[in-house]
Amino acid sequence: MKFTTSKTNLFNTLQKVAKAVSLKAPLPVLEGILFEVHNNYLTVTATNLDISIQCTTKINGFRDGSIVLPSRYITEIVRRLPDTGEVEVESNDLNVYLRYYVKAGSPSHSQQDTVNAVGPARSDAGGQSTLIPEAYHTGLSEAVIQGFNSSSFPSFPPISNLKGLLSIKAGLLSEALKQVLFAVSSDESRPVFTGVLFQLFQKEQGEGYDEKKFNEQASDTGFQPVVDRQDAYPTSLCHGFLKLVVTDTHRLVCKTLASKLPAGRMPTLQACHTESDACNLIPDAAVGQASGRQDAHHTALSNIIVPGKNLNELSRILNQTPEEEVEISLGDSQIFFIIKSAEKDEQEIYPTILVSRLIAGKFPLYQQVIPLKFIFSVSLKTQELKAAVERAMLFTRENISLVNLSFIRQASCLSKCIISTKTEAGGVKETLTVGQASNLLTNDRPEGQASNLSEETCPTCSIYFNAHYLVEALRAIITEEVYLNITGPLSAMVMYPVARHEEDTELTDYLSLLLPARYEE
Repeated sequence: MKFTTSKTNLFNTLQKVAKAVSLKAPLPVLEGILFEVHNNYLTVTATNLDISIQCTTKINGFRDGSIVLPSRYITEIVRRLPDTGEVEVESNDLNVYLRYYVKAGSPSHSQQDTVNAVGPARSDAGGQSTLIPEAYHTGLSEAVIQGFNSSSFPSFPPISNLKGLLSIKAGLLSEALKQVLFAVSSDESRPVFTGVLFQLFQKEQGEGYDEKKFNEQASDTGFQPVVDRQDAYPTSLCHGFLKLVVTDTHRLVCKTLASKLPAGRMPTLQACHTESDACNLIPDAAVGQASGRQDAHHTALSNIIVPGKNLNELSRILNQTPEEEVEISLGDSQIFFIIKSAEKDEQEIYPTILVSRLIAGKFPLYQQVIPLKFIFSVSLKTQELKAAVERAMLFTRENISLVNLSFIRQASCLSKCIISTKTEAGGVKETLTVGQASNLLTNDRPEGQASNLSEETCPTCSIYFNAHYLVEALRAIITEEVYLNITGPLSAMVMYPVARHEEDTELTDYLSLLLPARYEE
């Protein structure tokens, strides 16, 4: 095996797979990264048997081959090389030689940046001259790393014969994951709550379905079917959407991604752009408990639970390539995230593939815990509320982090929200002005009429919440304002974003539920 590439290209490739390396592996080979060179492509693979990541990049290949290198050494050596210059990697049996060359006239050429200086590296392990570009001088940097035979490394799961689910923009999926992963539980004794529920729904065409309008919308949004999956969907046109759901039993969050898809093909997902596409969990909650169904109006094509820690790694990788497409497919007890390059290549090369195991178990019927009715609803500035809670947190104790929200009525209308906390160290009391208030139990008033909240229908309410949970929930809401839907001092509060501008409508497909805390003097 022999190839050359830039330091930046090699380091970025190693960074994508490094988190999948097992730190305390029963086998030493699992602490390494598999290098494979074929033609002018380098493929690196790492796995801890729970998650596997494979990344492919273009290089200047001179000799095909494969070897496993200890992650600790190869990653840290490449990290400490200067950013300018060329890296040459060559294997001879189980010894791997890493040489670094600096461009002529480069400022780094005069610096002492060697990893293990052993003199000018002008010949390879077989005594033959190395292929050094004329624009480079031979540097003083050469390292020798003892590797492992590639045959002892676990084989990467094949991507053939997968059941395709959907295709989505990398940036869109990354942002959606950030909005839900904070609520993942760390309690490994209840594995279902340590993952994210992926629900893919299909809604068959029916009354009111306009095929012409559907085709126009698909064209306007740049819809393109990705792969023909004859066994995935029925033969009629349909609407579809994906729900990401997380709960740790103290809080619940749901992010919905809507799509328009032709049956028999993988849907291309995009954010919701219309009110009818928005996250609509409340009607789903009207489920007969005897039926055992999770949704009243839709049948889930897929209900799978993916470990949250593995999705954290996926989100980190997707942040680097937000414009690329991610194809999500299912294998045997595994889920595949195949990131496709936006650049067309003569060969079907997938730059990055992440494979994660699935969590066995049944996710709770989350719709049944979402309230159907609220005592009242108020809107507040998201950043103002978050900042006020963060200041109140300064006085909370580490083991008891509680903050109080009190809603005050003036002139028969809710007008203020007071955030407060009081401990032995001191306390904070801040007042925020309510932007909009409404009585959700009275929906028959004329449109446009101001809400008149009487003492009977909307009493003053005081609720305690875990301050850390509340701040994390507010950080995930990226609109200027947030709705707080109150059901009582000891019942769940439901939050969702407020769309004040047309460009904000795609951000409102989100719901966050938080249970209150009991306060004892």
